[in-house]
Amino acid sequence: MKVLIIEDDRFTREVFKLFMKILGADVDTVDSSKKALENISAKIPDLILLDLLVPNENSLEFIKHCQLNFPSIRIFLMSAIQLNQLIKIAHNAGVEYLSKPIDPPLLAQALFRCQKRAV
Repeated sequence: MKVLIIEDDRFTREVFKLFMKILGADVDTVDSSKKALENISAKIPDLILLDLLVPNENSLEFIKHCQLNFPSIRIFLMSAIQLNQLIKIAHNAGVEYLSKPIDPPLLAQALFRCQKRAV
């Protein structure tokens, strides 16, 4: 399974990368959605872990772009903000929501759900 992590915080990005590799994923990381689009063009991931609050970027616009141009990619939106309205926005956008700090077993479950869907 190919996973792309979009996270502006370097430490968080590396922790997610290590954990996903332990779970057997082929992982790429970037710190912006602009870099993500370049990466996706070269290597389409099965799953994107997307930080909601990447500075100077609109994560919801990125989601719309991916859904229009790469409909097979599964997207999980991540944020430390835990508002019910934000969770509804994520679900209405057709993505799953993971609240930070992310519990490793929940992240593993999310990866396995994505793998089942791909089969």
